[in-house]
Amino acid sequence: MSGVVTNACSDQPVADANVKVRVSANPPGSVPLTYVVPLYPDGSWNLSLSTDYEGPWYVTVSGGASQPASYTWYTSQGNVSNLNFDLLVERFDVLVNGQALPFNNGPGNPLELCVKEHNCIRVVAPEDVTLVDCYQLSLYGSDLSGIKKKFIARSKCVNFYDEGGSLSCPGSFDLYSLIGPKWANALPDVIYVELKHFCCREGCPPSEGALVNEQHFYIRLLDEVEVDFQFTAGTYIDQINAPPHDDGLVPRSEQLPGPELGAATIGLNIGEFSDDDNVLEWYYTVEEVNCNDGATVVTLYTSPIDDDGGPLPVNETFIDKYMGPPGQETQAYFVFGTGLGPVNYTLNKCYKVTLHTFTLCGSAEVYSYFRIKQFDESGNFCTWCAELPQEDEAMEVSPHLVLQPNPASDQVLIRLQDAPTGPWGWTLMG
Repeated sequence: MSGVVTNACSDQPVADANVKVRVSANPPGSVPLTYVVPLYPDGSWNLSLSTDYEGPWYVTVSGGASQPASYTWYTSQGNVSNLNFDLLVERFDVLVNGQALPFNNGPGNPLELCVKEHNCIRVVAPEDVTLVDCYQLSLYGSDLSGIKKKFIARSKCVNFYDEGGSLSCPGSFDLYSLIGPKWANALPDVIYVELKHFCCREGCPPSEGALVNEQHFYIRLLDEVEVDFQFTAGTYIDQINAPPHDDGLVPRSEQLPGPELGAATIGLNIGEFSDDDNVLEWYYTVEEVNCNDGATVVTLYTSPIDDDGGPLPVNETFIDKYMGPPGQETQAYFVFGTGLGPVNYTLNKCYKVTLHTFTLCGSAEVYSYFRIKQFDESGNFCTWCAELPQEDEAMEVSPHLVLQPNPASDQVLIRLQDAPTGPWGWTLMG
């Protein structure tokens, strides 16, 4: 048997090493049989088959949509030489903003993009693809089922051989231009993106029955990336601030003077209140500010920029950071300034922490003012307004001994509370 494979768009012979003719059969009681036949440079192929199995034998061509889709042959037909195919060669990849699609893209794991940005969907084809190959992009609503539903938008038919596309997305489809203001605030949660490849002479859209190669993938368009935080707190600080009073957290406030926080327990929980996957870089600053207008008095700390793409922290503690005015930085800055050190420098002071982020949808900042709690209900300095360790924690060697932080990585502060008079001592064992 033999034939010729012709390019459906250019009418030229297909000379592509990736295109193969397959001849297969499923004899009863035997293993399936498959013969893979490469093409000659002139697009022709042939196979001499010696077999006792009458058939049916199925002849197909790989590498794209074909006309006909297949032939059926029986050995009783003898030699045949006209098993020809018109093939729409599928030789292109899809890049979104210059990146290949994730291997696990699907309705449950759509590619997330920012609706306000010019997202460029580029068709990358071999250099020998000519003006006769056209592409069209269509968008449909979808959901976790992955089924395409309500029609959203469709591009014009484009050939990217001549680097068409928009100014923002040369040689590519521009999602921002395609969707327009109509859908900007009414997009479904998941969007089914369908890319069709066909011969330009088939019209736009291609006529019914035309050869078409299709690819589809899923995206989610975000209006903004959620970025937020709350303060970490011990039990006492949690109770004196806004509810709930049992989660170890204090909501942030953009109103001066802000919540009262514990000198030893203050920290940031960012991870539980932010869109982890779409925060590309982040850092935060801590400032002393004017209690009347919020103007910066001095910057006490600027964290390193984190751009490793890892999970956002849920307990970014302050006690282990070197904070303070330039040249006066120290660990446990707020602890030493609230009853523990020689000078109570946090009294009547206001502070501000600002979380700076660069996200999928651009830069974003959130901030909060705060104060340091000075005295407890008994009038004592609130240096250690923290939750005591639980009874089953190994570090509680005495009901009068409190360690902060616990666990600790390098420096630990030890406090005796309500202890009987008399000599005290402790032993560190590792």
